[in-house]
Formats: sequence, structure tokens, C-alpha cells
Amino acid sequence: MCEILIATTNRSKVEPFLYSCKRLGLDKWYKFLNPKELGLNVEVDENSGSFKGDSELKARAYCQASGIISVSFDRGIEFEGLNYWPGTLTKMAFTGDEKMILGGVENRFEADVAKSREVLARLVGIENRFLWSVYGIAIAFPDGVMVSDEVRVRGKAADDLRITKVGYYYDWFFMPGQSKKTLSEMTPEEYLDYTATVLWPITPRIIEVLKK
Repeated sequence: MCEILIATTNRSKVEPFLYSCKRLGLDKWYKFLNPKELGLNVEVDENSGSFKGDSELKARAYCQASGIISVSFDRGIEFEGLNYWPGTLTKMAFTGDEKMILGGVENRFEADVAKSREVLARLVGIENRFLWSVYGIAIAFPDGVMVSDEVRVRGKAADDLRITKVGYYYDWFFMPGQSKKTLSEMTPEEYLDYTATVLWPITPRIIEVLKK
């Protein structure tokens, strides 16, 4: 069984990937590792200017550090009415200061809600509420081979956050396609299936490489 290092500790990125692997039967061929298991702490300057490019930077860095096939993901959103902002600055736009303290107590959920409302407030007075969910995926091999892909899904921003136990950040207002329901309003099962197969899939180009 071959090993693949998933170059992230972000559970929201790992779960859809593993779900897709199981659907495709790849879990029978590969053993999936995470950086913590290997004691890896790799710092990557994500400065390529694109989601696909940033995923390539991370995949290559983790592959070189571990000597193991590494897969990485990068994702974010682009508002058409805001000149496709925030793009690759999505993480900064939605999380800001990771040590943000509200009410004297560090509260990640309240910080996420506050920043998400701050982002959505930028659309006040702007007629075009369409946006794109953009996702880059890359897999790097020890011999230097790199395969990557990008997925773009158009949707619309709801007027306000629709906060549920499902999702976070832009999931609270992103209505994909013609849906009137945000990602967070899906059931947990619907959310996982949709994100793993539409928003953040293992694309045909990556599948072809993994099945060789």
C-alpha cells in the first residue's frame, strides 16, 4: 500500500478528500498520513497569486520535507462586484488576527462570525452579489512530478449570514448555483457530498494520476 501525505491539518479540507477517496476506492490503494504523525511543521509562503499555484507550493514543500507523495488543497472566494476580491487573501479576510479576542475571552466562533459579517458588509449597495468558490488541488511526487487542477463554482451571496452547525465562514452565506439555500443550510450528509464532489473534488486529472 502506497503512502500519501495530506499536506494540511485543517479538518474541513481533509474530510471531503477522504470521502472522495472512499467513493473512488482509492482508500484500498493508499495509506493516508497527516503532518502531525510525521512530526512535520512546514512553513510555506503562499505567494503564487492563484489557488492552484498555492496548492502546488504546499504540495511540493511537504513532499520535499517528507519524501512522500503529498497532496495539498487551497480554496477561497471571489466576489464579482468587488473586482474578484478577496481571492487568495480569503483566509486573511475571514480570520484576520488569529488571536482576536472578543469580550475579554478568546472565542473562535464569535471571531469567525464577526469577520464574516464584516466581509459581507462590503456588498452593501452593490447590485452584483455573484461570487465564485475557487479550489486548487495539487499532488507532488518525490521524483519531481507535479499534477494540479482548479475548480470554479459560481453562486450568490445571501443578504445575511445563515449560521447553523454546518460549515463556517462563507458557508454561512454562499448559495451555490441556482440554490436559495446556503451551504450551511444543507444537512451534514448533503454538505459533505456536495463539497467532496462539486466544490472541492478530486478532479479527473488527479484521479488519473492516483489510479496509475
